[in-house]
This record gives sequence, C-alpha cells and structure tokens, in this order.
Amino acid sequence: MLNIALAAALIALAPAPLPIGMDADRVAAVAREVNVDPLENARRLLTEGAYDEARREFLIAIVLERDAGRVPTEASLGLAHTLFGQNRARDAATVLEELASDAWRKGQPDCEARALMDLVWLNARAGRNTDVRADIGRLRTLMNHPDVKESTRKDINARIRF
Repeated sequence: MLNIALAAALIALAPAPLPIGMDADRVAAVAREVNVDPLENARRLLTEGAYDEARREFLIAIVLERDAGRVPTEASLGLAHTLFGQNRARDAATVLEELASDAWRKGQPDCEARALMDLVWLNARAGRNTDVRADIGRLRTLMNHPDVKESTRKDINARIRF
C-alpha cells in the first residue's frame, strides 16, 4: 500500500499540480506498468539541470521503494540534496528525518546514522540547535552499534564534533 504521507508529499512538493485525475498512487502505478526507473531518470534530469523534474522522479522512486518494503536510501538522499540545492533546506531536513525513521523501523542503523549525519549538518546550518542536540544524541548511540560501518563512523567523526 502506498505510504499516504509520502503521497501527500509528492503532491505538495510538486512544482505544479499533477495532471487532472492523477494522484501519487496512479503515478507510481504507471511507473511500474511501463517499467520506468524513476531513480535513473532523476539522476539524468539532475545532470541536465531539470531540478523540479528530478525532484518528482526522486519522490516517485521513494514511493516505489517503500511500496516494495525497502528503505528508500538513495532516492531519499537524492531528493534531500536536490531540495537543498533549491534552497528548500527545511524540506530537505524533513526527507532526512523520514529516511532516518524508515531506517530505524527496518533495522538499518548504518543508513539511519548517515541520514542523521546530514540532518545534523542541515539543522546546525539553519540554527535549529534543539534539533541538532537531539540528532547528535541519536548519533552517539548509533556510533556504538555493531552494524554501523567503519566508513560511516569515520565520515561522522570527520563532520561532527561530539
């Protein structure tokens, strides 16, 4: 079943309304029917500088990944970076918060740690110190988790001072 919150986000974050009669469920269904890879499309669109279109493709990729029961790591990170590049840091932070939550629910501490690492940076940049403290607390706990890769620990230690 399509994640309702994400479907709402797909519609809310779209630069223009979806075509009449098209909702996020239908967009994802059409992508599945025609065997389109929205993640690949999003990457291509980014290289072409078509950021609004890339954002839509990342959103569709997130819906499809969640529908398949997977954590949408690459699509979520791509969407967050695209939103940040469009000066939509708060929206990017929301995407990273959702990714961290998805990873936590699915037992993927490495993905959760990476999402939180980027989230700490975004929140610090925006002066959201309460959020930064909470996210750093979660990161501290994750740093001791055996499933967090050494490369992730190194990246976190290079970017965040505990």
